[in-house]
Amino acid sequence: MAEVQVFVSNKKIELQPLVKGKAFTSEGLNFDPMTANDSNYYYYLHRNGVDRSSIVQIDFDGNKKTIMSAPNVIDMDVTEDNDLLITRTVLNGDSRAWSDIFQIKNGDEYRLTQGQRYRTARWINQGQNIIAKRITRGFSQLDLLTAQGQFIEQLWQGTLDDVIGDYSVSYSGKNLIASVKRKQQGWNLEQFDLGSKQWGKLTNTKATESGARYDKEDETIVFSANYDNVFNIYRMNLASGNLQQLSHVIGAAIKPATVGDQIFYQNYTASGYNHYQLPAKESIRTFNIASQDGSYHYSDWYQKKLNRSEPNHYSAWPTLKPRQWFPLIMANGETTQIGIVTMGNDALLRHSYIVSIAHDFKHDLSALGATYFYDNKWVFQAQRNFNYSTLANAGGLVVRRKDNFELARINIFNAFEETLNFSAGVSSQDEKNLIGPGFVKRSEDRKNNLLGIRFDFDNRESFSQSISPSWGNRSSLIIETNDAIDSDFSGEVYNANIQQLFDLSGNHVFAINVSGAYGTQNPETFSLGSEASIFNQSLFGRDTWALRGYDASAQVGTRIQTNSIEYRFPIANIERNWNLNPIGVGQISSNIFIENGAAWRKGSRADYLSAVGFEITSDLLIAYDFVLPVNLGYAYGLDNLKGGSRVYASVGYML
Repeated sequence: MAEVQVFVSNKKIELQPLVKGKAFTSEGLNFDPMTANDSNYYYYLHRNGVDRSSIVQIDFDGNKKTIMSAPNVIDMDVTEDNDLLITRTVLNGDSRAWSDIFQIKNGDEYRLTQGQRYRTARWINQGQNIIAKRITRGFSQLDLLTAQGQFIEQLWQGTLDDVIGDYSVSYSGKNLIASVKRKQQGWNLEQFDLGSKQWGKLTNTKATESGARYDKEDETIVFSANYDNVFNIYRMNLASGNLQQLSHVIGAAIKPATVGDQIFYQNYTASGYNHYQLPAKESIRTFNIASQDGSYHYSDWYQKKLNRSEPNHYSAWPTLKPRQWFPLIMANGETTQIGIVTMGNDALLRHSYIVSIAHDFKHDLSALGATYFYDNKWVFQAQRNFNYSTLANAGGLVVRRKDNFELARINIFNAFEETLNFSAGVSSQDEKNLIGPGFVKRSEDRKNNLLGIRFDFDNRESFSQSISPSWGNRSSLIIETNDAIDSDFSGEVYNANIQQLFDLSGNHVFAINVSGAYGTQNPETFSLGSEASIFNQSLFGRDTWALRGYDASAQVGTRIQTNSIEYRFPIANIERNWNLNPIGVGQISSNIFIENGAAWRKGSRADYLSAVGFEITSDLLIAYDFVLPVNLGYAYGLDNLKGGSRVYASVGYML
């Protein structure tokens, strides 16, 4: 017989007075399993979608204290001495992600494991050891570690039919309690004897019991269960099996923890998930767990024997076809380009690529770009771009075609959790002036071949409601030489860039950008002006710097330096379609900027050009789910001779 899901109406629940306590968060985001408690404090991960995630400590009087910022946290635990234990995701340069254990002591973080997959970890014996859980080849496993994260022994490993969920270690260190799913059954509570390494059942019901934690002593536990088809908080005496119902809510009360005489938990309502505080002095009702006894008998997973096919060698070709297509539009004073971008990768992410084409209808020119990545180690890039200059002394429009080929070995080594990367590569660039109606020849054709190395640091963070990367630093240092490969230029080029983002309250971001380059002997000249290119910037061989409010090549030289400050802020979050039509608007934000820059030659003086302006970015929703950025900008160059008003627009993801 098929199982019938029972839904309980709010009206029926409200026949009995609600007992839910008081909320002390209001973000209402997704369920957050990252909580911990000791006898004096409750710890939770504060995430509001616009600021950095942080671990917050709150006592039973409601006093809050931020412990530290903590990105990518998966789970946490704490000792009575306030030593926190967290697990969090650590990204690797080979595109893999690990889940490692860290200790938080006096606000400082210490990494305990390297390259492991421990999703959860619990202190035992007041921080003398750690019990950590992971999945190995599909099997749930509990390991005993030292306080420094060294493996001691495997305490237990299940089969494909045994799955362990959330768990808690007793104050005495003799037992742990966990939600366990056995073959053909639902989720029940079981206790594991750490001495005999044997499981013992505490519940055997058709309800789902989860989030169990030992109460003030080992004799009682608090947990969440849906005995009446709504998840509420219960306290159970382990010896007698007697239960006290502590909450009565409409949505769901889950993940309880006892702090003093208070119960802290998460409550699901129409506003989402929030953390609540509930006095637990009186029980709503009492009953014995035996009254809820019942078992499921789900069908066996394996209905019939399957004939296994012979394994084949992996081939990337079947999954390499393009999966995404994006329109691309860029317009400013010199050019209007319309194009398309596609990208794809194989199933194992060994091969990935981006291909784009944009046609300049004003001058009948086509720009092309193709980038191929192998195993996040090698990058090959080929581009054809055009640089437009409308300098008065040139007597017309100067159009310079750039064909660039680049081969780079990225992630040669990584440090600081993959935020610092070292790369090396070679770049070959051919530049040619185009001759045609309205085009003016300004300089000779040149070939620029470079061999270079670069260091990149990037720890920026974005959040679920961010209007842009919101916090962190992105910096690069590039050292190149023209003398290692035959080139029309000579000497070295040093290129540095620093971007610092400050996360302000309310989804506001303040950004500072400083960049510059310096060439020795006879390097290719740098050009300053116009807006950023719509294509990927090469890892090496950069020779153009944007300065909004000015035409391209407003200044040229063998030294260049730019500065900008930006203030980004949200305008509206509409998230509505036009009636039922498949077009709408998501988030709208703005960016106000002030910037300046100068390009000059050796022996001459830097003459800085300044500009001010603003940009408005909106997410255009197409077919209800496709998000297409639309950016409109206005910049005013403050220099009387070279500056002026410039309006520009772009549609699509700039690559």
